[in-house]
Amino acid sequence: MKTIAIDYGTSNCAASFVHDGEPCLVQLEPGSAFLPSVLWVARSPIRHLTLSNREIENIAASLREEQAALRQRRQTEEHLTGISVESTGLEALGEAGIQMMARNAVRKEALLHAEQEGKPQSLSASLIRTSEVLLGTEALRMHMDDPSIGYLIKSPKNFLAVELHPDKIELFVAITAVFLRHLKLSAERALGAEADLIVLGRPVKYHGARAFEPGALDIMRRAAAEAGINDFIFEYEPIAAAVAYEHQLTTNKTVLVLDAGGGTTDCTLMNLGPDRKMKADREADILSTSGERLGGTDLDVSFAKAFFGPALGIGTYLKSGLPVPKQGIMDALSVTDIPAQTRFYGRAMAKELNDCLRDAVDQVPIQRLIELREGHLSMRVNRSAELGKVGLSDKDDVIVPLDYFENPIDISVSRAELERTIHHYIGKIIHLMQAACSQAQTPPDEIFMTGGTSKIPLMNKIVSEQFPGVPIVYGDSFGSVAKGLAIRAEAIANG
Repeated sequence: MKTIAIDYGTSNCAASFVHDGEPCLVQLEPGSAFLPSVLWVARSPIRHLTLSNREIENIAASLREEQAALRQRRQTEEHLTGISVESTGLEALGEAGIQMMARNAVRKEALLHAEQEGKPQSLSASLIRTSEVLLGTEALRMHMDDPSIGYLIKSPKNFLAVELHPDKIELFVAITAVFLRHLKLSAERALGAEADLIVLGRPVKYHGARAFEPGALDIMRRAAAEAGINDFIFEYEPIAAAVAYEHQLTTNKTVLVLDAGGGTTDCTLMNLGPDRKMKADREADILSTSGERLGGTDLDVSFAKAFFGPALGIGTYLKSGLPVPKQGIMDALSVTDIPAQTRFYGRAMAKELNDCLRDAVDQVPIQRLIELREGHLSMRVNRSAELGKVGLSDKDDVIVPLDYFENPIDISVSRAELERTIHHYIGKIIHLMQAACSQAQTPPDEIFMTGGTSKIPLMNKIVSEQFPGVPIVYGDSFGSVAKGLAIRAEAIANG
């Protein structure tokens, strides 16, 4: 029986299968096994967009010439100064990256032409199903190049377990189906065969109120059917992460698994070891679970509000002596909150911002906020916050450039400032870990941490303080769940 596994994540997606007894991640983008959970769709319905290979190659040739010139310039500078300079941007791209840039340039021209001939539509399920759709890095690049010609949806998994209007349910079924179809086909191409069984990951608790979790699972089931996934089962993501770690164990242990992902944080206390590796039924090995709708996307929004807010008007005063209202700024940066984004991009906000601009003592921040609204830059600002947060995992200080505004500004952020901002989030995660241990009345022999949020230095510090003497092991931040799902798929198929 042929099996594959799909990790439809909040921040990144992955697909995998087992080959010669080892879980293998599938390449989903040039040089990467991880696909950012971002979708872009043109505002005008377009189907089977035709791109000229000749135009793509002409632009690619120009990019190679520019790349060679940049390389020559850098080498000359190094020769004159004796200082090595790291290649960045276009110079650092390989051929696959150049081809992607060229395709996107040609695609943008074609989309602009199609938009002039067609009638733009509001974002809907029918538009997703009938238009040109991009995923991952290509989606981000297209949006950042020109936010006006399409819609960008980031972390759609975040919205599955919230109260949705029926039209919005259809929209997220369509979006989820696009991702699942792409992941399924990519995995089957790598496997060289159609899958007989597919295992889909799911969190212990979706990013929303528990009352709406049946709705989230229904969206996933409907999307799977639309994507051509018929024979599948769900598996909890933290259990998959635990199984991935178990694959390398040589002795039996009780392990507290922390999966701190993009939209959810899940904990599982589980008996793991070589005696249990390929059991199809692992229910008896699971001692306890806990989960919360808390993850990296929440931290990105908090980062943006804390450090970008003043550049967009927080702390700015009106001539009356009153501060500029914060609500509009908070709504602008709350990219995972549908009502907030609806308010910010509604007509009433346009008038409110123009009134603030007229009455503000310092007009520059308000001008940026108006530009953010008119240019649909909320996602781009959120991406800047995400990159700043990631940068502080390795550095004590970062400078985040908001250079896409007419009045650009560089935001300096220190790791200490970030840690003060997110300390209460880390406290909630510690509470989940302690709750899992308390439920089972069993201490862990080890702690296994995976997921992007687990890389934050403050996390390691506080976990070490709260669980003194317990060894902490780190897994593949983005790949552990997918690898574990592949192992579970094989165990279930052969069980």
